[in-house]
Amino acid sequence: MKYVPFPSVESHGSPRQNLCSAVLKLSPGALIEAQLPPLVNARDVAARKWLSIDKSADRGVGSGRAVLSSMKNAVKDLNVIFKGRFCCFSKDPLVDVDAWGESIDKLLACKAGQAAFQEFLKTEYSEENILFWLACEDYKKIKSTPEMIVSANRIYAEFVQTEAPKQINIDCGTRANITKNINQPDLNSFDTAQRLIYSLMTRDCYPRFLKSDIYQGVLQNGRKG
Repeated sequence: MKYVPFPSVESHGSPRQNLCSAVLKLSPGALIEAQLPPLVNARDVAARKWLSIDKSADRGVGSGRAVLSSMKNAVKDLNVIFKGRFCCFSKDPLVDVDAWGESIDKLLACKAGQAAFQEFLKTEYSEENILFWLACEDYKKIKSTPEMIVSANRIYAEFVQTEAPKQINIDCGTRANITKNINQPDLNSFDTAQRLIYSLMTRDCYPRFLKSDIYQGVLQNGRKG
């Protein structure tokens, strides 16, 4: 069996792009169903595995057969990582992935759309935007005051306060106003911030999502079905 050197993930584009390309070439069935690049939370693990294999090959460590065997094992690991992720979107008759391209409202109205958009935002390190937006949507459904107070403080601590673990990008005036009233929250406490984040996602993130491998892959898979 002839070994074809795998392109280094350090020198040929991003680990995500190279992994997707490599896995599709080495195992046609690995990602054909989902047709998606590796997820962010799986990317680093997979990239390290491929990089380790690639460096061994470059150094001439082991035979071509051994390297190929290692690659096959890596593909099996990636199959486990991807199992059950996204491939169901375009197969579910209730999910109209074409509609996701019509407006961000139609995308966010669909649970599968929310999940796909969230995975895309992970690739841009801005997952906090949709997480905050979804948290606000849930917050506005709260009926009891005690629950509202607890939820408001959780949202504030997680997304709004300065140095929050998932701090959203809003102006200082909006942030200060939320901080000022956080001890007496109401159902509209985060409305201004939510509108700002919605506008950011609509203007910046959503157009890129429509061009992304994630959306295009799901879209193409749906049309094939």
